[in-house]
Amino acid sequence: MSTKILEQYFVERQLRTSLFRVVTPYLAFSEIDFQHHFNQRRKMHGVDRRERKLKNLGSLARREPSQDELWQMFRLFDRRWAKKLDTSGFTKGKKRDFFERLTMLKGEALQVEVDALVFENQWIAFTYGLCCRGRYVTYALAHEPTFNLFGAGRIINQETIQRTFAANYRLFDMSIGYEQYKFDWRSDIDFTRQMLASSGTKRTNLLAGFLSLKQRLKEYMKGNHRVVDWKRNTLGHLRYLVKYGKVKDWLEYGQQFVEKFIRLKQVELYELSPSEDVSPQQPVGNLFEEMSIQEAMQLDQEEVMALFYKGYTIYKDSFAETNKPAFALHAANWRVDSMQIVEALPKQTYFLAYDVFKQIDIITAFFRKIKPAQTLWVTVSFWQWRKRKRLVQLGYKPISRMKHYKIARFERHHVEKYTESGGRCTFCPLKVSDGISQCSIFIFSKSQPIFESL
Repeated sequence: MSTKILEQYFVERQLRTSLFRVVTPYLAFSEIDFQHHFNQRRKMHGVDRRERKLKNLGSLARREPSQDELWQMFRLFDRRWAKKLDTSGFTKGKKRDFFERLTMLKGEALQVEVDALVFENQWIAFTYGLCCRGRYVTYALAHEPTFNLFGAGRIINQETIQRTFAANYRLFDMSIGYEQYKFDWRSDIDFTRQMLASSGTKRTNLLAGFLSLKQRLKEYMKGNHRVVDWKRNTLGHLRYLVKYGKVKDWLEYGQQFVEKFIRLKQVELYELSPSEDVSPQQPVGNLFEEMSIQEAMQLDQEEVMALFYKGYTIYKDSFAETNKPAFALHAANWRVDSMQIVEALPKQTYFLAYDVFKQIDIITAFFRKIKPAQTLWVTVSFWQWRKRKRLVQLGYKPISRMKHYKIARFERHHVEKYTESGGRCTFCPLKVSDGISQCSIFIFSKSQPIFESL
């Protein structure tokens, strides 16, 4: 029954009505050239590139899970929404039992289909969809937080779209909501409507007015992306901190909050060439070995998984009782994540990251053993004065200094380069010659920092 028929019914009986609606993007397979649409959309946000990175690191596949594997779906949903505000109740109490029992329906007009994205035999994303008369409706979607940079949620969404097309579904309904990935894939939009009618008595008019005001407020909040983001992420994170947060978590959150208004950062780049290495020879042997992504997955640390995404080779202590990263090397780029800087390395040069200061002597000796003819670059923040002092003792030389100041809407970037190997300025096309080269950029920003647009 359409809303037009309902509206006509209320008009004939002279009943006061209020109409509320929420956008519902959908993909109608019959209205598009699917292969062209699919190939074009899967490249948005670099999803095809992220998928290739995952496949290069290990085995990646989509599969339909059995009934005794569904506990992984609920566990993954809880992990994804642990620091966010979830209002669906998908994994709570009787609702969990209800959604699990729905998956047992087979051969009926209504049935449930679950698609799991599995990487190295571990679930990293899933979709839970309701299917009825040629229409697939996405009800729940979640992904492993440590695989956030790999776009696991977007990958499983496109895999499900491809499967439903192959299964001859008419519509892929992405359910209500203003999430960007839904608008990226939709061919058109519809609306889920709610109608509120009052019989005209004082009591019903008062109740209808209250419900109408509530729905108007709810409609506005759902249509405002900033409000939705604040409610889902900010309030959700605060709730998580109140329930489970430790002192370290509160300090990190406080630091992130302050840096939205005041940010003072200074990072220096040091170089150690084979000809200038004065570090003492140490018998390092096979002290370090490469860490596999399967080992990193057991650590459950997003920061470590991000190193694999960025192309680092991670080394661990060969004799440690538990797997733990010791340092990481990159052969193509050097980067300062706190300043959103990524630059290409010169030839015959490696970049050292995620290093432990107390082991810098051993790490340097190990690098010299495995890469005897290569140059090593490493960054030091302003506060790491002990590390800076030790690097100089080992023969490292400063080649560049980067500063970033932000106070309210005023930002300044200042770069000093001491050698030609310091490369090109990250923030402007200034070329570097021998000696010292400096540049400064003043920015008055009303919205996002300049680094986010570089």
